Amino acid sequence: MILDCEAMTKALCRGFIVAGLYGSSALAGMPDEIRVPGEIPGTSLHAEGAQIYECQAAGANQLAWQPREPAAILIDGGNSVGRHYAALHWETVDAGTLIWEHKDGSLVKARIVARIAGRTTDDLPWLKFKVIAQTGNGLLYGVTHVQRINTQGGLVRGPCEQAGAYRSAPYSADYVFWRAE
Repeated sequence: MILDCEAMTKALCRGFIVAGLYGSSALAGMPDEIRVPGEIPGTSLHAEGAQIYECQAAGANQLAWQPREPAAILIDGGNSVGRHYAALHWETVDAGTLIWEHKDGSLVKARIVARIAGRTTDDLPWLKFKVIAQTGNGLLYGVTHVQRINTQGGLVRGPCEQAGAYRSAPYSADYVFWRAE
């Protein structure tokens, strides 16, 4: 039997950080910028997917990769339980409103309210979202905030040369869904 120690280490680290959120001090070790004081973590789901970028104008005669939308599956206990993506507004992607949809029919829409850098320069930032809408009575019912933590990957490097071109970068993250006490 061959063990993948690097993968095991990453999984254990992610597990300890998420487990720490459920301990007696839910805010211990969480960066101040993305804390959710006065609330309790309801659940945590792992995500695997891609961050999609679009080449857009970024100034006078300059193009840059701009985040367009995530496309990820939500995982609980090794099973796919939902998906994460950007909202549509008048048939275009609304990169400012993100959605988490659980297989039980519950869904939350949220907007970014805070961010901090990821652990490395290749990792997406950690984010705090404020829920702006929700539907369904399942697992995500009553969620008021969402955090994206433990990100790995997801950033695009290099020039983009044609406006409207797309590129995706694989990423993983943990999403913690918070509720009012």
